[in-house]
Amino acid sequence: MLSFLFQCVSCQDALRHFEFFPICSDCYQSLMICPVLCPSCASPICLVQSQNQIRVQVDAQSCLRPWSNSSLIKSYSARYLLIGRCYDTLKKWKIHRGPVFDHQILKSTAELSRHWTDLKDIHQAQAVVPIPQGFSRSWQLGGSPTQKIAEWVSRETQLPLLPILTTTAKRTGSEGLRKRQAEMSFAERFTNPIRFRINYPFLTSKNLPRCLILVDDFFTTGHTLRQAAIALKTYGVQEIHTFCLGLRPARTQRAARTS
Repeated sequence: MLSFLFQCVSCQDALRHFEFFPICSDCYQSLMICPVLCPSCASPICLVQSQNQIRVQVDAQSCLRPWSNSSLIKSYSARYLLIGRCYDTLKKWKIHRGPVFDHQILKSTAELSRHWTDLKDIHQAQAVVPIPQGFSRSWQLGGSPTQKIAEWVSRETQLPLLPILTTTAKRTGSEGLRKRQAEMSFAERFTNPIRFRINYPFLTSKNLPRCLILVDDFFTTGHTLRQAAIALKTYGVQEIHTFCLGLRPARTQRAARTS
């Protein structure tokens, strides 16, 4: 009877088994692993899996949206595919983070570990850089989820975590109130003037890493990552690889074409 005193922090159902505490087994099983992403457009369907299901065959002609490649970002990777219940569970994690919940969400995979090894050994990645979050939003969430993800990536890769970026974005709604990226329509995200700049200690190019991993929480259109990449490239960063906790596929054919 004691188990019914505990609820899943995501769906609020009673916990009958504690294997995946603080979430229930259904929410845990909903965490869909993201496949390898196309390095050109970040799509999870462009690349063809090889027979051993471990490595992928990268064909320059296999990208379904070659027009979306801005040459700012070298590669994309994500931990989860944000579909259905998985999306709801990760949204709850952003609000109810903690050591136990973190342990269930922030887990690597064999393919992701190989990807990070390749970034270090082949591409010579030198640092992990989080997308900065505004003070008010961080206060609401009890700290920045992106910072927590970046700290995890830093531990997994054994690369230093550098707060290189700051943001000067001023987002406003129709009534002059601040409007978050998650509250915008698909079209509004592309016109949202997110402005990043380099933190003062890293202003000189000699202090910036040549190659880095740029980290954000959720990938929807990639607009935030591209704006951050523009700022980093402007100040001399040569190669940028991105990692997000979750990637949300385009929900309509029109969105897929325009993204």
